[in-house]
Amino acid sequence: MAAMGRLEQAEEFARRAVAADPDRASALLTLSRVLNNRGDRDGAIEVAARLLAVRPDLSVSHYWYASLLGDAARFAEGLAHAREAVRLNPGSALELGVLARTASAVAGCADEARAAAAELLRTAPADPVAQDLARGVYTRLGDWERARETAQAVVDARPADPVARFRLGEALLNLGRYAEAGAAFMSTLQQRPSQDQLETTAVVLLEAGLPEEMRELFGRVCAALGRPDPTVPHAAGTDERLIAWQLEAAELLVEEAGRPDMARPILLGLFADNPGHPDVRTALAELAYDTDGDAQSAWELVAPLVESGHDSADAHGVAVHALADLGRLDEAVALARACRGRWPHSTLVFEYMEAYCHGERRDHAAVLEATEHGLARWPHHPGLLYLRGRSQLTFSVEEGLPTLRAAIAADPDFHEPYVWLALALGKLGDRAGAAEAVATAERLSGLDLGWALKEPADPAETR
Repeated sequence: MAAMGRLEQAEEFARRAVAADPDRASALLTLSRVLNNRGDRDGAIEVAARLLAVRPDLSVSHYWYASLLGDAARFAEGLAHAREAVRLNPGSALELGVLARTASAVAGCADEARAAAAELLRTAPADPVAQDLARGVYTRLGDWERARETAQAVVDARPADPVARFRLGEALLNLGRYAEAGAAFMSTLQQRPSQDQLETTAVVLLEAGLPEEMRELFGRVCAALGRPDPTVPHAAGTDERLIAWQLEAAELLVEEAGRPDMARPILLGLFADNPGHPDVRTALAELAYDTDGDAQSAWELVAPLVESGHDSADAHGVAVHALADLGRLDEAVALARACRGRWPHSTLVFEYMEAYCHGERRDHAAVLEATEHGLARWPHHPGLLYLRGRSQLTFSVEEGLPTLRAAIAADPDFHEPYVWLALALGKLGDRAGAAEAVATAERLSGLDLGWALKEPADPAETR
């Protein structure tokens, strides 16, 4: 029934099957899948969790749960289950694909994602579905040459598939091969693309920073969508739909393309035309804080939203950071703690913000409490691991060392854990190890950190 699109009847049938045998794995899996197909993601996850509790020995229990959590952008929560699915059913392309996708979205797990993707391709080298799964992983990791290779393999297998050619165009675009990318995109757009396909094309071009060579194509896409060029200031006026269009363009230019200079005139135009709009105020505050380092302006923009209880995790996240930078630590802690309860599944890690403020106040017990809560959801978050390891050192060097090493493994390019690792190793008398850690931190930061080798060796006395 589900395959025929009769989802309501399929759900009714699946619920009767579960009622008849609540521990029947196939019935629970069917119900979860039907709920997911009906758009009830939370219900699907809830039933998948029941399946996992009933049959933790089945790989399908773990990979399906991990897949649903990934669809909800809860990748860190799903990672352990994706790993367990592969352990229970090694060599299966399905499980490897879920692991590769999940790991690629978790900080510090890029190598694991690449290894799973490589194993997936070895397991199913001629399968275009496997090739496309791997392409998605390489795309997320920014490994554009491998993304191009796998996208080309899918095009070779499905030459008439416009989506496959579009994805090849995306990889070529990010490799700077603009003429080939344009040809791939045009071949897709010439086949009466859907609204979604047009919007996706616009997104991909903006994510790449809208190179001048792709401007004409972008103009055609905007015209086909019936919308103005979102990079033109004041293009939205006060039209709510077009405001959202310009805000999305600005976000992509900042977050994906690394071009805040292109986003600034868009946001200033929006703010001039819509000074009270909460999403416009939040976006401009993010730019002020992240790009300009202007905590005061950021706070002034979002303070009215916080004070009115506006339902936006993003606005409150900016507020917490701004308050912390302004030295208003008690307010920042209280707000971060309230936010983590109000938005428990937000992609913003409010536990990190709270722990950071506790660290600034040298309340190490509070840091440990906040990071323990955060690491339950984000076990590989380098910032949480770093703050936790740093505070653990004030109680036990032996306890803090493995946490700092885990922070380094999660983000090898983050220099601060190396400094604290050096302090801890110095405390243990490992001068060679401390010197190596300091040298790495200096190479990453460009700073002179030799003081870490001269400090009296109690990390509790150092910040």
